[in-house]
Amino acid sequence: MEKENKSLWMLKGIACIVVILFHCPISGIVGDAIIYAVRFPIPVFLMISGYYGFRKKNYLKYAKKTLLLIITGEVISAIVMEVCFKLGLLKINPFQILANINWIKTIFFGSIFNSTLWYLYAAFWGWILLYLLEKFSHGLQMLKYCIVPLLIMHIAGRMLVMNYGNIQNQIFWFRSTILFVIPFLMIGMLIAEHTVRIKEENFGWIPIMLILVGLILIVVEYIIWHQYMDLQVSTVFVSVGLFMFAIRNPNYMENDILVYIGHISQYIYLLHMPIIIILKLLLEKIVPDCMYLLPWVVIIVTIMVSAVYEKSIKLCSNMFGKNFINHK
Repeated sequence: MEKENKSLWMLKGIACIVVILFHCPISGIVGDAIIYAVRFPIPVFLMISGYYGFRKKNYLKYAKKTLLLIITGEVISAIVMEVCFKLGLLKINPFQILANINWIKTIFFGSIFNSTLWYLYAAFWGWILLYLLEKFSHGLQMLKYCIVPLLIMHIAGRMLVMNYGNIQNQIFWFRSTILFVIPFLMIGMLIAEHTVRIKEENFGWIPIMLILVGLILIVVEYIIWHQYMDLQVSTVFVSVGLFMFAIRNPNYMENDILVYIGHISQYIYLLHMPIIIILKLLLEKIVPDCMYLLPWVVIIVTIMVSAVYEKSIKLCSNMFGKNFINHK
């Protein structure tokens, strides 16, 4: 049995904390720097999924699990929204959202009650596409050659829209299965396919070089554009570099807390936005002078709630058998 790569889990754990800080930013220059420069979490999530997906070769199973996460996330978000509406903390309820929703756009490009779930929607269709290509056309090999063109289309297209259009109205095109999910799933699969070569000693400089080039590009991009995008050229270099470094160094600076956070990262991703909404509304009402503490409170509470959620899933699984809902 292959030994667990704890560096990948730590990387996933760090990525989860960064995602929380995207949506509940620290005030001041540090928060701005995180939002602008630290854009690796979603690419890392996708590459890790692609890495293990390639090894298990069961893309339909990954699609089913992702769909389950989507349903769980939407239900939790709807419940939180309804409770906050009943308490007078929100001015809109889930039923009003459902009455005005564009279902085609939502199903393929977005989410219903929780905007951060766009990644899971896109990933679901990504796994479906990979399953269909493998089953009916053996097209996965062809997709390898599409990685760079798709990334160029994403970055160049987004720059054009940001300069000459309205990015808020068009952002769903760039947070899509084809232009975002597929390239990074395929990078993860490519790295899984060539893991033995990547672990060879003479490849050790590549991850470091990718990260260094990415860090330089972050500065260059900021000087040129003065604004951030979900995916920039620097994001690709840093994300791939970090992922390859973790593959080559499976127990680098091992930290059990980060490893555990990585293991419950899917629950953190599902729960962090509802928790942000609840805690923000509560702090504004009770201790408005302490809002600067919100990001740290959210991180701690989200990890604790996610840990309880995971333990509950395991307990129910033990009580009712292996066929009980198991997100892992």
